[in-house]
Amino acid sequence: MRGSSLGRPKSLGASGYSAASINDVIVCGGLTKGGLFHHFPSKQSIAQQLVVRWSRSTTDLVVERTARGVRG
Repeated sequence: MRGSSLGRPKSLGASGYSAASINDVIVCGGLTKGGLFHHFPSKQSIAQQLVVRWSRSTTDLVVERTARGVRG
């Protein structure tokens, strides 16, 4: 669930975090309200998980490029 529901964070990028409602998240993720709240107790917890996921992917990219000697 967490992987699929967080796969499209850019879908809400146009309106931004403050303007996005839980219903917007549900529609973008193709979820049910019960399914969403089973994994995430609040909109803030979704945002926190997105930041964690982004940080990990960025770190992985830097480590990979450093290991290959790629700059920039």
